[in-house]
Amino acid sequence: MPSRKTGEIIKGLLKKGFIRKDSDHVYLHYYTLKKEKTRIFTKVSHGSKEYGNKMLCLMARQLKLSLPEFIDLIDCPMGQKEYEKKLKEKGR
Repeated sequence: MPSRKTGEIIKGLLKKGFIRKDSDHVYLHYYTLKKEKTRIFTKVSHGSKEYGNKMLCLMARQLKLSLPEFIDLIDCPMGQKEYEKKLKEKGR
């Protein structure tokens, strides 16, 4: 069962075109390679230090990915170009 620290999740997504917006939570909105804002986003709670399998699955769904794809996105095997390709394949 995978788990990731919130800092690792945020850091990984920021490298892939996500922009951070802080409020009651940390919101991460996806911007394309052309710097266009999309409707794809997720959020991370300020109080959570680590996310387990259940929360990672929910975040993956928000980003239109499977859990293994999401783990690849935050751990860096999947780059921004590959992420956009997957989104286009899924009609997003």
